[in-house]
Amino acid sequence: MKAAGLQRVKLTEFMLGASRSAAEATLAERSRFVLSPRRWREFNAALDAAPREITALRKLFSESSVLEPA
Repeated sequence: MKAAGLQRVKLTEFMLGASRSAAEATLAERSRFVLSPRRWREFNAALDAAPREITALRKLFSESSVLEPA
């Protein structure tokens, strides 16, 4: 309660802000990864590789959407 008072906000507002900050920090930790040089080269090779042909996806995208008028 003292921390909320020091920031001149209600306790609920303080708690929500602290929770939001903790959630953002947790998500930020999960969005960065470190790879060894060998794994980094493998990762980049996978990104640079030609896309695979997936017949089911090609069929799906060639059909009309259920959201489009018939």
